[in-house]
Amino acid sequence: MSQYQENGGGQDPEGRGTPPQQPPPLPPGEYPGQTAGREPGYPGQQPGQPGYPVQPYGQPPQNPGMVLGVVGLVLAFFPVANIAGLIVSILGLRKSRRANMGNIPAVIGIVLSILSILGTIIFGIFFFTVIAHLVEVCNDLGPGEHFVDGVTYTCG
Repeated sequence: MSQYQENGGGQDPEGRGTPPQQPPPLPPGEYPGQTAGREPGYPGQQPGQPGYPVQPYGQPPQNPGMVLGVVGLVLAFFPVANIAGLIVSILGLRKSRRANMGNIPAVIGIVLSILSILGTIIFGIFFFTVIAHLVEVCNDLGPGEHFVDGVTYTCG
């Protein structure tokens, strides 16, 4: 035991009380109870020692690119708007990545937009090939209704 504890717990050997400890001086422009710019700590913790980070209560941080990712995902399903869906999804993913967050709807929107664009191109090639073939057949056969190889052509 220390000599302070032997003599009544808070008194020195002569019987006098221990002087009250003064709080450390506040930085300029700071008032008592204000903790701006200082990390929270525990009683007795030395200055400069990091404390546990404080997690704010309430909602988690918002993802800045989530809305763009969802809009891009929806636009991916429309044949004419799929290019816009690709662009919007990429912008949403970039915004989320800058905030160190993921954005699954944006990634899905990018993939579906690319697939939709490829499907639109393939369908367009097929459609125009069929139309070109019909125009060629009608030019060869002339106006009227024709039955060739089990297929009926109506040329006008």
